[in-house]
Amino acid sequence: MAPAFPLLGGIRKRIWMPGWLLFKEPNLLYVVNSIGFDTSLFKLSDHKLNLISSATASEGGVDLEFIHDKTRMVEACYRSGMIDIWDTSKADGTLKYMKSLSPPGKPTPPRNHHRPHQAVLDPTGRFFVVPNLGGDTLVVIDSEDDRYEITGCTTVPANVGPRRVAFIRRDEKLFLIMVGEVSNEVFLYETDYSNDTLQFNEIERQSTYGNSPPSNGSAAKVAELMVSNNQTDVYISNRVTGETTDHIAHFEFGELYMVHIFNT
Repeated sequence: MAPAFPLLGGIRKRIWMPGWLLFKEPNLLYVVNSIGFDTSLFKLSDHKLNLISSATASEGGVDLEFIHDKTRMVEACYRSGMIDIWDTSKADGTLKYMKSLSPPGKPTPPRNHHRPHQAVLDPTGRFFVVPNLGGDTLVVIDSEDDRYEITGCTTVPANVGPRRVAFIRRDEKLFLIMVGEVSNEVFLYETDYSNDTLQFNEIERQSTYGNSPPSNGSAAKVAELMVSNNQTDVYISNRVTGETTDHIAHFEFGELYMVHIFNT
């Protein structure tokens, strides 16, 4: 499919807002259009990115995630409320649309739409976890046998707005950390692999600001979540208030709890 916009330079005839990208060795780059229907494939050659092709599916992609062998890719589409599945197995990396999934249940009032914001592959390589900001749920997709079906949906407290998640290990136990954009909180869940799906049991819940909330709390919107390689340090970005509390918060993961260390 021919691209609907000029690649580099000049004035774009159609607005294109690359909101997330995913690299595939040795030189391919998949990019979402967060305000359009297209997902694009670029190739890095001679220190330049060249657009190879674009494919269309659901509107407003915000995140991409591969399965382990990188032959399939899951796209969370915030604007449309859908979750797209792509075949990326071709040698040239060309995208082939497979299917779209809609989160189950109803959105949380006053939000009127489901808002998938991320897709994260679990350590087994079988399940994808999709935080649904509009529905206050954690959606589980089973990729086994190429099914890509929703097999689980954990409801979180109302008006939390799950935005980002990350897995973290402590000894033999696996946990999930989640941040909520609406409530500006960080949650810790213990994972449960049973009934052929992945479920989450809440252990802890606290403010992403620790004991120093912003005065303009209604404007706050927590954004990114990162777990360091040491599986101990957790970093969360707070934003939008215009105050000094728009910072990167540092949490330390201990045994079944997280401690807010300092702000940076």
